[in-house]
Amino acid sequence: MLDPNRSLKVFLCHASADKPAVRELYKRLENDGVDAWLDSEDLIPGQNWRVEIPKAVENSDIVLVCLSERSVNKEGYVQKEIVFALDKALEMPEGRIFLIPVRLEDCEVPRRLSDYQWVDLFSENGYERLMLALKLRAEQIGVESPARKGWLPKISSKPAISKPKQGEPSVSRDQESPQKISTVLASESKDARDKLVEPPKTNYIVAILGIAAIVVAAIIVTPFVSEWFSPAPESTVTETTQALSLPTEVIVAVTSTNVIYPTVALTNTFPPTTSPTNTITPTAPLLSEITDGSGVEMVLVLEGQFAMGSDVRNDEKPVHQVYLDSYYIDKYEVTNALYKICVDVGVCGQPIDSTYYQNPQYLQHPVVYVNWNMANEYCEWRDARLPTEAEWEKAARNTDERTFPWGNVIDMTYANYFGNDIMETTAVGSYPKGVSPYGAYDMAGNAKEWTADWYDDTYYANSPPTNPGGPITGQYRVVRGGSWGNFGISIAADIRSFFRSRIEPIESNNSIGFRCARSP
Repeated sequence: MLDPNRSLKVFLCHASADKPAVRELYKRLENDGVDAWLDSEDLIPGQNWRVEIPKAVENSDIVLVCLSERSVNKEGYVQKEIVFALDKALEMPEGRIFLIPVRLEDCEVPRRLSDYQWVDLFSENGYERLMLALKLRAEQIGVESPARKGWLPKISSKPAISKPKQGEPSVSRDQESPQKISTVLASESKDARDKLVEPPKTNYIVAILGIAAIVVAAIIVTPFVSEWFSPAPESTVTETTQALSLPTEVIVAVTSTNVIYPTVALTNTFPPTTSPTNTITPTAPLLSEITDGSGVEMVLVLEGQFAMGSDVRNDEKPVHQVYLDSYYIDKYEVTNALYKICVDVGVCGQPIDSTYYQNPQYLQHPVVYVNWNMANEYCEWRDARLPTEAEWEKAARNTDERTFPWGNVIDMTYANYFGNDIMETTAVGSYPKGVSPYGAYDMAGNAKEWTADWYDDTYYANSPPTNPGGPITGQYRVVRGGSWGNFGISIAADIRSFFRSRIEPIESNNSIGFRCARSP
């Protein structure tokens, strides 16, 4: 909610070697009415910095990435902070200022930040230009605009390190924090435990053909008509319950049905002059897993209703019932190895950044740096398509409104998401505990996944109840599933199965991949 009475929240991303210079910038911003966040000033003793720093990025209105020769060449947490900021910046509407590279000294701007205009803080008017950007951002989001309240000493690229005076009180500020989203949603957990997935019901109706014709023939032609009827054998349905490995704390019964259809034949034998034979053969049952013509494994999601959405975020509301026809969806995210086949035959283009694609160590990792058009082109080459948003969500969470593909609780043994120090994709299928009820892997974490739908934050209120295909047009495409870099308010919030994210279709980065779907 917009609040003109609160200050602009600014996160200062920096290398530890630049802390003295960044602390001076922090003081200067605070003096000019900015609510700045700096780890050395705002982290409370005993807090987990791996949790609090991503949370501070999430809560900020703008991120200043402070650069020097030391930070540009440094590996470590400063690089992770940049990843967090870039991830959030990609979700911002076009034209919004969110991420500003701030050069503390003359240095090279990292390639991943080169799309954003930087400001040289060491130049004569550098701080004034920075303040202009902060004021514009404040106007965009409707908060109090920062104002120059007085000069502080000019920031130097090599400031002196001053020690606090004896007995000087430490800086403390009240922290604003949004309502936290609990990883374990109690109401959802209870619902998941109380609900069972009902197996589909099959009705067989065998119509006896020819009775009316026989009666008419008997009256008109002859009173003596020989009739022989072979009764149709009864259809048999064999139901089996498939055991699914779920955490013991999530009590959910998942039932699948394998239907064995016999050939149901009805033969009406008439006198020699008329002896037709009518045979009714139902469609063969769908296999629970297939391998398509490109050698890609796919799993079946049976037709039926499921509850889509949640009551957590506005764009996830309202929870509504959706009916989907049966469809297949890729068992794993599309890998670099699979995508390379499409490239080699001249249909697909190489990823926009081929660092991972060309590295043999990443062959079984999900392909990344592919935009929506490239993902769509690959799926069409396979005679498939990108899944709709509804298809993706059902495949991830089943029909029992679970929070994650495996249930309602989470730890880092279920998925690849922020906090496990991997900080990149892993080979597909590396988290067997995280498999969905339909047998799809990595639908939470690892790489975000493109879907077919345009994004509309109010679409659920008017979504068709049967096979919804999303809005007709839009600016962003829906991305689902979260990634290795997602942290959210409660670390795992963004990898919930109903969480919706939006990205412009021309964008690509190292955390977005995809999988394909197809109708039977």
